[in-house]
Amino acid sequence: MKKKIVTDRGRMGHIMKIKSCDENIITEILSDYTESDGTDIMKKYSHHADVSTYDHAMNVVYASYKMSKKFRLRVDVKSLVVGAYLHDYYLYDCHHNESRGKFHGFRHPKVALQNAEDHYDLNDKERNIIESHMWPLTITKFPKSKEAVLICLADKYCALGEMMF
Repeated sequence: MKKKIVTDRGRMGHIMKIKSCDENIITEILSDYTESDGTDIMKKYSHHADVSTYDHAMNVVYASYKMSKKFRLRVDVKSLVVGAYLHDYYLYDCHHNESRGKFHGFRHPKVALQNAEDHYDLNDKERNIIESHMWPLTITKFPKSKEAVLICLADKYCALGEMMF
């Protein structure tokens, strides 16, 4: 039997149990992303309640990855993990910026996608994950893959947990 570890990922970390071998896969995929200046910015700003944007992104990474395993879905793991990590890569304080905060829910996927494209080479699946993660709020940006649907669901699941618990 493989040992499970509990990840230290903000408020939701206490329920995000994942096998250590899966933890290594995620860490390896994200190694180039988590060492960036954008990560430092994500750690600085709160997203839901007292959960940082970084911790929220990591919660979504682990939740979507775990869902893909639970439901035995064949997914592009790299696109799933990268898309989940970058889905809220908007890099501003959404609670204290009047010009961006007012319609943040509608606008931030586009900003996150632009920031991610400015810093990284993304594939089409990763682009769609980022721009569609707020569906159905952003009604014209529909999730086009299993990975995008998983992240859309995981994002809402994590947001609810972060705000309530």
